[in-house]
Amino acid sequence: MLSEAAEGDILLVESIDRLSRLPQPMWEALKRQIGQAGLQVVAVDLPVTHAVMKPATEGVEAWLQKAIAQMLIEFMAAFARKDWEDRRTRQAQGIATAKEAGRLQPRQPNLKMYARIIETRKTLSIRKTAELLGCSKGTVERAQAWAREELEKEGTSV
Repeated sequence: MLSEAAEGDILLVESIDRLSRLPQPMWEALKRQIGQAGLQVVAVDLPVTHAVMKPATEGVEAWLQKAIAQMLIEFMAAFARKDWEDRRTRQAQGIATAKEAGRLQPRQPNLKMYARIIETRKTLSIRKTAELLGCSKGTVERAQAWAREELEKEGTSV
């Protein structure tokens, strides 16, 4: 998008946080690229940025509007990044707590599906097996890995 942008184009975003969850150095680099491309950022949820879509005013008023918009974009970008980091931290804490309490169990394999996959794989490729059984290639590969592990377990216990 940045390579195709022209001076005066508008970068319309639903919300600043959709644009700015990047770490600070990456956000700074993105801002530089946006500025070099001559784009004006307009956020649907930040009305002060909508002024760039109206006919330009001259002088101090235009400069002030632009400065306020930039300041609010910066503020909201920093706040969005912090909020995103906080949510990620709280999510990790919640997962760790659930694991410690034994409430978070890994997803159990669908053994019936795995059996159908192993049988079908005797004659078809991974891709064709996935298409026929309505699953992903990854599921086919996991089923094969599971089957190999089961054979190894049986081989070592005999």
